[in-house]
Amino acid sequence: MHPFPLPGALRSRRRPGLRTGALAVLLAGGLLAVTPAGAALEPGGTFRDDNGSIHEADIEGIAAAAITLGCNPPGNDHYCPDRAVTRAEMASLLVRALDLPAAPDAGFTDTAGSVHTADIDALAAARITLGCNPPGNDHYCPTDPVTRAQMASLLVRALSLPAASPTGFVDTAGSVHEADIDALAAARITLGCNPPANDHYCPTDPVTRAQMASFLTRALGLPAITPPPPLPDVSPTTAVHIGTDNWLYYGSTVNQACFPDSVFARVLQELAKVEAVVEGSGRELVYAVVPDKVVIYPENVPEAIWTESCAHGNDTRLRNALETSGDTGLVLMWDEMEARAGSEDLYFKHDTHWNGEGSLLGAELMAAEAAPGVWDEAVVSTSPASRAGDLAAILGIDWRIDFEDHATALPGATTDVTVEPMTIHGRPVTTYESSGSATLDSTSTAVLHDSFLYHASNKLGPLYEHVTFIPWLAYPVADLVRPLLIGSDRIVIETAERNVAIDLIGTGTAGQLAAALADDFTQTPVTFGRDGDEVAFTIPAGSGLRYLVVEADVAETVDLGSRYDVDIPAIEAAWPNELNPEASRYGFEILGSPTTLRVPLPASVNVTDAFVIVVPEGSP
Repeated sequence: MHPFPLPGALRSRRRPGLRTGALAVLLAGGLLAVTPAGAALEPGGTFRDDNGSIHEADIEGIAAAAITLGCNPPGNDHYCPDRAVTRAEMASLLVRALDLPAAPDAGFTDTAGSVHTADIDALAAARITLGCNPPGNDHYCPTDPVTRAQMASLLVRALSLPAASPTGFVDTAGSVHEADIDALAAARITLGCNPPANDHYCPTDPVTRAQMASFLTRALGLPAITPPPPLPDVSPTTAVHIGTDNWLYYGSTVNQACFPDSVFARVLQELAKVEAVVEGSGRELVYAVVPDKVVIYPENVPEAIWTESCAHGNDTRLRNALETSGDTGLVLMWDEMEARAGSEDLYFKHDTHWNGEGSLLGAELMAAEAAPGVWDEAVVSTSPASRAGDLAAILGIDWRIDFEDHATALPGATTDVTVEPMTIHGRPVTTYESSGSATLDSTSTAVLHDSFLYHASNKLGPLYEHVTFIPWLAYPVADLVRPLLIGSDRIVIETAERNVAIDLIGTGTAGQLAAALADDFTQTPVTFGRDGDEVAFTIPAGSGLRYLVVEADVAETVDLGSRYDVDIPAIEAAWPNELNPEASRYGFEILGSPTTLRVPLPASVNVTDAFVIVVPEGSP
């Protein structure tokens, strides 16, 4: 609560609702109340040009209250702290601060055409300004700078401050504003202009926009808000790139070598194998690719880094390969994301992932394939949320962004969400079960996903009678995934663009799915025996798409090194990339018609069983 009553002309006015800013100035009961709230500030704060200013916290205070918007519309990322405040600007600042209502033309002859005319009229109606050419006062002098003395009188009238004893300023004697300066000082709204002595007020000096912020925060009782320090000009690590306007980018999405064309051909081959395995097991496959943030928002990447990166070229060729593949069940989000990105942010600035709007769009695009016909009936709700940034954390910065998140529901449906008692790589498995609506998708669905769907499962989950979200991330954990897939009739795989080649080729997605779904195929046992640091498996004669499924007790994580059939140097591929104690079943593709397959497995891996499955002919 501010201790000073407002003028009688203002006491009866109540604002109809809260301002969109984080602080609301309420005029009620003759007192000025201030309510703090609002979004966390970015590093460096709201404006780029006030870092280090002694007035920065006060500038943030009036910005949070929506008293100032900035000085360079429409971007408004500058405050122009050292620029003198004009009388016209002062009118708008006070009208916003006090929430003054619109008023008739005040009759000033020199304000026509000004963007501040309406605010000048409102200020005059409240008797906070009288004009600038007494006694006629038919001029307002809108372009004149506001002096510190004039500022005192404006605030004293606005707040109805009581008269006070002389404060001892040595430079205010004889000024028509002297009494108001004393009143302002007695209220501790001004301290002086020459610290630490502060025996001068500098009445004829113009008020800068920075000083104005401090005057207003003290006068209105607004809290000063200290923003986090600005980001460094150069990132201390290659894991994160610092772009313009505080945009952060994951290093691996930018630091890309140029992949040979064989990588993209191989991606399509491996994706066809995934489809063959899933559909060969009697299930439907949906494969969704989430674009990397750097592809959707390249304009904020430092130019020197972007010109050296092959990220754009790799992206173009991957998109072309997938779009021309003819595969059904693909969810490719690039076009829709790019179309929307021009008008709104779909990804967090401080994080790798999409925000509330981006995840809502991604869920809608996935639902078109993975829950056809359901999305149009869904009701979308909105709620406030806050997120710390993973990229900011890598830089050691505690940066949270407040945002609007979304969830969906179908009219009449009730949804139960169960966090399963198991985790995969420390991440929970979550099941949604819904009933009460004929619109619900009735196909039992399992979603194998990476970290992007942590932020979208609440949008997709309520669309199904039964769906399980499995944080698979393409790691070789076939036996953990296996019981979750048994009752599913549809498998959805979601992966970030940067991981498509790594997952499909490097970790052998098709082989891991073959191991997980092996119970739905005919199994032919094989004999095996250890020979030093290798295990030799006797492979039965056969052809077509075949997988060796190995069950083993793994005492410690084993890096299997380069996959035996990969000759693509741009991808460090493996078959699978590792064995780990968390899992005990692994799938290896059998190439050609070998009679023996030798796999480098150290003694810490105890093979207990092995068999071969054949994907039926006619699968893709």
